[in-house]
Amino acid sequence: MTELYILRFIHIVGGVFWVGTMTFMAFFLFPAIRASGPAGGQVMANLGKTKMMTITPVVAVLTMLSGLRLMMKVGATAPGWFSTPQGMWFSIGGGIAILTFFHGLFASRPIGMKMMEIGKQMAESGANTEALGAQMSALQAKGGLNLKITATMLLIATIAMSVARYM
Repeated sequence: MTELYILRFIHIVGGVFWVGTMTFMAFFLFPAIRASGPAGGQVMANLGKTKMMTITPVVAVLTMLSGLRLMMKVGATAPGWFSTPQGMWFSIGGGIAILTFFHGLFASRPIGMKMMEIGKQMAESGANTEALGAQMSALQAKGGLNLKITATMLLIATIAMSVARYM
């Protein structure tokens, strides 16, 4: 039972952090950064100092691993569980979360890292060159869209897992 409690704690708290962080960034932080113009570059540079781009993927991996272990434990004690509506909904939610992780890792994260680098260049040079500004603007548009996709997928996964118990 102790392992089950620890796994649930890691999975739920990690999921809340992961979904909350991505939702906040997609729908509040990035739009504010984009609306800030050149000052948004400084925010991106400082965001890189918080290690958010390292911590969030680590939490996501722990969330997924704990969820997979929980499913393994349930599947071992109830072999037909995966074919039940509850098992299917948990599996669908978990599958969406895993796909979302890879989308974030290979689509959103590289854009965010590039934005932080350009923000750092803008802050260090003190000059907001047109070239850097244009690069930042294009990346902000692309990054904002990718973050919204990531956040929406995570919200769908969360909904699937939260209703699974009642199916």
